[in-house]
Amino acid sequence: MTTSDAFSHRARVLDALARKPGLPLSALSSETGLPEGELVSLLPDGMATPAPPEAFEAVWNSLLEWEKATFLAITPGAVLEVPGPLPAGTWGHGMFNLHDPATPLGGHLLVERLGAIWFLSKPHMGKESHSVQFYTRDGQAMFAVYVGRGNDRELLPEVKARFIALRARYESASERPLIVYSSRTGNTRRVAEAILALCPAASDLFSVETAPSPAGRPFVAVGFWVDRGLPDALSQAYLERLQGQRVGLFATLGAQPNSDHARHCMEHARQALEAKGNAVVCQFMCQGRVDPSLASAMWKHHPPTPERLARLREAERHPDEWDLQAAQDAFRAQLAGTPAAADVPAAMPAPATPIV
Repeated sequence: MTTSDAFSHRARVLDALARKPGLPLSALSSETGLPEGELVSLLPDGMATPAPPEAFEAVWNSLLEWEKATFLAITPGAVLEVPGPLPAGTWGHGMFNLHDPATPLGGHLLVERLGAIWFLSKPHMGKESHSVQFYTRDGQAMFAVYVGRGNDRELLPEVKARFIALRARYESASERPLIVYSSRTGNTRRVAEAILALCPAASDLFSVETAPSPAGRPFVAVGFWVDRGLPDALSQAYLERLQGQRVGLFATLGAQPNSDHARHCMEHARQALEAKGNAVVCQFMCQGRVDPSLASAMWKHHPPTPERLARLREAERHPDEWDLQAAQDAFRAQLAGTPAAADVPAAMPAPATPIV
């Protein structure tokens, strides 16, 4: 995906909805070519509210209070709809297991694949509709639970009220820090998780593919991997959505974090954010393992000299525990109320040697 493609995704979603307002998410995905879990974050304001995947069990247990729901799962060969109350679940063998003879639904939910939860309020077939949507880490639809309807096909008022109350718990996210990361080999995700450990219990962590709008958040931390001297394309698209906010940046790359190569990349991201009225209040970079396919592409333009191979071998060892502690130190002031960010080290010391 190119940067220009990433920037155009929201416009594609809004254009499709303007032409076909009642388009279901699955059809909207086909119309735009975007996975559902990505396009739901691009819907008009007020239509979708995220909840972190870690909230799955709390959300599911709240859905048990609904008098009637419709469980929906779409596979390549079937659309499965199961109306009725939902069963309680238990954990076992890596799955969330549903066994309750008093309810019509049974089976096993592969929650370990869950990447995002969204509360969706979007008309369907010309009627008011509310649902909780569950997506994998790469944005594919897993299943959904819809507010139940009566015999007249209208929403059940009590169930709708419970949906609105449950959604409201997560709408208060505007008061919580938001951490968004893009990760190709897992490096940047590890740094994001280390930063999350500093946050209040209610803070949110999302991959960039499923991240909600940053609007209104008191602090947004965005992590990216460096691609040809710039933030990767998905991260650049997300950074473009920030305006007038307090922002922290973190990144991983194959080069040394205090090299000219690294400094140029971070400065580019900082300047782009400040041009839109954002305040970059902390930042951090460290080495990380380079994706082998990217390394192979790089050798076509820059032959693998002993020095470059040595830097790649060194990058394989990162991020290590020292890096993760340094990342926490860089962000501690903004997330834990400790002294000003300027008083906290922002990166590990290393020789100033760019990777190319």
